[in-house]
Amino acid sequence: QEHPNIQNYGELKTIAQTLNQWDKLRPQVILDLQANENYELLTHIYLHDEEWALAWETLPKAEATNTYRRLLDFTVAQASHHVMPEQAIPVYIKHARKAIANRNRDQYAVAATLLATVQKMYDQLGEIETWETLIADIRTEFKNLPALKDELNKARL
Repeated sequence: QEHPNIQNYGELKTIAQTLNQWDKLRPQVILDLQANENYELLTHIYLHDEEWALAWETLPKAEATNTYRRLLDFTVAQASHHVMPEQAIPVYIKHARKAIANRNRDQYAVAATLLATVQKMYDQLGEIETWETLIADIRTEFKNLPALKDELNKARL
């Protein structure tokens, strides 16, 4: 309680499990974090415990607090994209667009990597046409950025 962070949570969990007390202790830890509105740590805990839906559920509350870090949405998307691609896709697209907005080749390469993951998620969902529309729209929107076009081509997008 004095130093709430994900490392201490992991240590507490390990010790409590060894003592067969985790099932009793964890709900209290969650309630304490909610009472203190520490939704950022709560989101990280849900990611740690692979409770993807709960991580997505607490994310907006974490965004509303002063402790929210800009990339928490991407952290949640990256951790859960294999099981919750529908939620992750918009976050990946948002960050790809931010990378493109930086207007430099290194960031275009980052955007291409992010978009390659988006393509895989759409494949996983069986939504190939949606992917094709998205990438065509991006290529059209940014047709005056040859370095971006080059990076997309390198990524085979």
